[in-house]
Amino acid sequence: MIVTNQDAPAAGGSSRGGLPMKKTTADREHELLEAIVTGQQANGFAPTRRELAKTIGISTTRVQQLISNCSKKGLLSCPPRAARAYVIHQRLPQASGTCRGQSPQR
Repeated sequence: MIVTNQDAPAAGGSSRGGLPMKKTTADREHELLEAIVTGQQANGFAPTRRELAKTIGISTTRVQQLISNCSKKGLLSCPPRAARAYVIHQRLPQASGTCRGQSPQR
């Protein structure tokens, strides 16, 4: 069976040739913040970096980089000596394309 681009589902993550687009840092930061919020709501406490990595599908090193980026941008903070404590200051809009600490438009 031959599958053409027309046969492929019209998912919001495809580019030329039906290949998935590479996610931007802003996309990953958004996923990270959403995973933290979801984990806190589900369990009453934040997920570990390893759990975040598994949820998002990236390495723990990349999770740490994203946490650092978001912290520098004022989107979240990590209290000292608290491994699983994250304070979300601002969440990203769903399709922002940038990570500038804008409040969500709902």
